[in-house]
Amino acid sequence: MEGSLLFDNNFLRKLEKFSILSRKLRKGAVRGEHRVIRRGMSTEFHDYKDYNRGDDLRYIDWNIYGRLDKLLIKIFSGEEDQSVHILLDTSLSMNSGKPLKMDYAKQIAGALAYIAVHSLDRVGITSFSDRMGEIYIPERRLSRLFSMFHYLESIEAGGSTAFNKALKEYSGKVKRPGTAVVISDMMDPKGFEEGLLSLIYRKFDVVLLQVLSEEELSPGLSGSVKLIDSESKIPLKLSIDKKYTREYGTELENWFGTIENFCRKKNIDYIRSGNRIPIEDFLLKFLRQGGMIG
Repeated sequence: MEGSLLFDNNFLRKLEKFSILSRKLRKGAVRGEHRVIRRGMSTEFHDYKDYNRGDDLRYIDWNIYGRLDKLLIKIFSGEEDQSVHILLDTSLSMNSGKPLKMDYAKQIAGALAYIAVHSLDRVGITSFSDRMGEIYIPERRLSRLFSMFHYLESIEAGGSTAFNKALKEYSGKVKRPGTAVVISDMMDPKGFEEGLLSLIYRKFDVVLLQVLSEEELSPGLSGSVKLIDSESKIPLKLSIDKKYTREYGTELENWFGTIENFCRKKNIDYIRSGNRIPIEDFLLKFLRQGGMIG
């Protein structure tokens, strides 16, 4: 596949070595083998279906092809493909930082989509802010990857954040759960718990990737400043000294702790990143150490 505005060809080739592992697959999984087996169900041969572009080549019956010159895929009872649902926060708060959090998050979404497709998984990307964007139901087609990359490149941040509302809407509309990867800065004053719980109740394996700017992690401000909320446009005048900076750091750690504790209790994988960590390091080091990709 040719590169895009998101990545160059060399980076895409590196991504092909990895595969997304859902929580169900992490114990004893072999890279490239991503068919979820439901407990108590067999994996015996069941039937054939015509080969369609994007189907797993390992399941082609080559004996039949040799006799009939026809490509058929073996179907086994008890198996289902893994579906990867990438949910990307595109609210105005993502349009801050250098580089923009939005651009950083797009690269993460695009890389995970690329990994999933080359792992023969189904993958879809859907944006959200104060409402859901167009829902791309996960599919397993290489041609779909091109359209998803173009979709990501065209996205512009806009609207306020409605984290809980958007995720509830998505979980209610999608019939086939799987691994839900939520990419967001989590800047919603109304919280995040209900949205993530709605995915869990629908049997999704949830991964939360929080993307923040270096300016948010360490503002480096002092003296009299005027801050303007990127979504509400409400101004806030502050006089920042060392004491205020310490208090900000304490509140930030408390906020992270709240997210971490919730995710730990609900078995949600939670990974946080600043936007100045090279995207390759984030994907190939942090996500690999966290067990999300193998």
